[in-house]
Amino acid sequence: MKDVTVAATADGTSIVLGAAGTGALRLTVTSAETERVVLAAFGPGGGPAGPGGSVRATVDRPLRQLAAGLAEEYVVTFDGTGAAPGSTHTVRCVAYPSDDAAEEYAERALTVQVQVPRPAEPVRPRRVPWLLIAAGAAALLAIGGTVIYLTRDQGVAVPDVLGRDGTEAAAVLSSAGLHPEPTSVLGDRPFGVVVREDPGKGSTMNPGSTVTLTVSTGLLLTDPAGRPYPEVVEELTRRGMTVRVLGRPDGSRAPGQVVLQEPRAGTTAQRRDVITLVFALPPLATTNPPPFRTFFPPPRLLQVQP
Repeated sequence: MKDVTVAATADGTSIVLGAAGTGALRLTVTSAETERVVLAAFGPGGGPAGPGGSVRATVDRPLRQLAAGLAEEYVVTFDGTGAAPGSTHTVRCVAYPSDDAAEEYAERALTVQVQVPRPAEPVRPRRVPWLLIAAGAAALLAIGGTVIYLTRDQGVAVPDVLGRDGTEAAAVLSSAGLHPEPTSVLGDRPFGVVVREDPGKGSTMNPGSTVTLTVSTGLLLTDPAGRPYPEVVEELTRRGMTVRVLGRPDGSRAPGQVVLQEPRAGTTAQRRDVITLVFALPPLATTNPPPFRTFFPPPRLLQVQP
């Protein structure tokens, strides 16, 4: 048996496939002598990884001429689109000289754990807690009535409640002897924040007069496709979102441009919701591709929190 070994790189020996059900790992193969070496991927039963609803594994350019003592990097790609969501699969990667049988080097195999992701649950718009706002206003009604009585012959200045929580703003107006009337609007301000009051701050009104409070129901997501991803990340984090960034090779967009967003455009997002952005990486260049499927390197992950 010749001295041929396969080892993990910084990518490790486990991978969670992306939302599309695909992913890749880089492995290195070293031969003590100059050899034509094959890197193959096998499923749990010993056959090629893939059949039976499991994860399919493909090695890019599996047969190569290796120089003695020099490590050669291989890319193994995985496709779990036919596997059960949330399942974990074992793939054994074996490196062996092309003149020998793979079984002779099975004991030197590198085991890789591949996890198929579960589908993301749809994000549902949250409802403004009108009941809570009304209850808070009612709890302070007695205080408001006292203030109205004491200031019945005097004008009341409208307090400044812009940017406050809707419940807190209603309590402030009630304490000042005014009647808060909440309404909602979809905008780019955080959920539950007062974005407008009418009449505005400093206006003089009779005790018991109505002040309309407009409360934000959150941010309506737009389509960022084609925009530079750092610009979109900055915009979303400024609005209180948590952003996950994934990169994948994509020839339809320039490198660094957003390819897709989850949740999609038209969805209502709230403060601290997680937004996933996928941006384009340069496509992988291949020459004289063998009759094997070609996949892409693993996504690069960056998580940004406000």
